[in-house]
Amino acid sequence: MDTTSQPKQIPVSQVSDTLEQTVANLDQVRAADLDEMSQVRTAKFTGLARDRARLAAKLGATDPRVVALDRSIELHGETTAGFRSESAAASVTPPRVTAKSWALHGNVLDASRKPIQGMTVALYEKNSWVQRLGFACTDANGYFVLLVEDAAKADTNDPLSINVLVRGKLVYIDPIPLTIQAGHVEYREIVIGKTQDVCSPPGGEHDAPAPPTSAAPSPATAEPSFPSAEPASPPTKRSPKK
Repeated sequence: MDTTSQPKQIPVSQVSDTLEQTVANLDQVRAADLDEMSQVRTAKFTGLARDRARLAAKLGATDPRVVALDRSIELHGETTAGFRSESAAASVTPPRVTAKSWALHGNVLDASRKPIQGMTVALYEKNSWVQRLGFACTDANGYFVLLVEDAAKADTNDPLSINVLVRGKLVYIDPIPLTIQAGHVEYREIVIGKTQDVCSPPGGEHDAPAPPTSAAPSPATAEPSFPSAEPASPPTKRSPKK
């Protein structure tokens, strides 16, 4: 009788769950480190601002030493904003999907890497919003989640584009095309110019119901209703802001 022990089979799902949890834990550690670095930068920023005020009162705002401090303060502000945005991104728990669903999540930031709240994020095929896939809104951290419960609803082989809008007007088109694949989660960081804190449906109709203002996903099964049978028109065509 063969008493050789057989190697224990570990389910793939268990390996996947363990890997996801490990990555999530590492992200939390990274977020804590970034937050600590941000606090250090903030303290240094406060000291520089105090020195700048003292020198400006004594030497004048145009003195070379004051101008140099102005530049240092500006750089510290930009760096601190970068640490904060990276910390916020690292703190995010990726949305979970099933074998049939798909999700897009990410952060929308302005040119100085500060989060922008109330932006509308939607998927477009050529120049038309794919309404059946829903849309999402950014929260106070600039974070959004667009969850498609049934990825088969995409029903297209053409690449999609991620469009960012405000009041139904296009402000940014992500240059990297997107393909929906069931069971996958896609993350994007979108950096655009600063704009208004208003989130409205991609079609731009004023009497359409307001979308959620939290980071909760807007599933494709809960598409916004638009008046009459008139299809939602794409936003006014304009050159996207870089």
